[in-house]
Amino acid sequence: MSLRFAVVHEAEADFHTATELADRVLIEAIDWLDEFLIAEQREWVGTVPVERRLTWKAIPQLAREAGIRARGHFDGEPGEADAAAARRAILYLLATIPDLKAVLLIRDQDDQPERRIGLDQARGQDHSETVIIVGLAVVERECWVISGFDPQGEAETARLETELTTLGFNPCERSHELTACKTTTLPVVRSVSYDS
Repeated sequence: MSLRFAVVHEAEADFHTATELADRVLIEAIDWLDEFLIAEQREWVGTVPVERRLTWKAIPQLAREAGIRARGHFDGEPGEADAAAARRAILYLLATIPDLKAVLLIRDQDDQPERRIGLDQARGQDHSETVIIVGLAVVERECWVISGFDPQGEAETARLETELTTLGFNPCERSHELTACKTTTLPVVRSVSYDS
């Protein structure tokens, strides 16, 4: 029987990026996982019956249909940005997906640092044995792709070296310092395509 992990995400590309990176971490951290058998050892749930994606936009309607209501404070404090949305998502997933071992809450920060606090507030509630993991893209999800990039061959290595020279640092190791040109002076995520 495989372990079941649900992923709440903004777009399908976020789901694929987060789960591919998480698989790398799982294989590295858990001895008994086999990279060739991992598809049978774990299941990433990104849709619910009737092929509805587990997106942040879809969760409120899915929760309403399931009779799930998420209200109240978090340890006596009002919820920060995304706290109530995350609570609703967690309650919905726990009520509707059997044998759920973990929930991944994947979100872009979108210049709202309080989102991290809100997601942590929801994660901090008692969810019995289910692990809640927050994946917050600061500044952009595309930086996660860069941090997971491993050059294959001389051409890709040369292109990475060019970016290293342009930026003054290795974008794979410090992708969190990149930006998409949104009112900041940090280096820019440039449109560079790498063969994979």
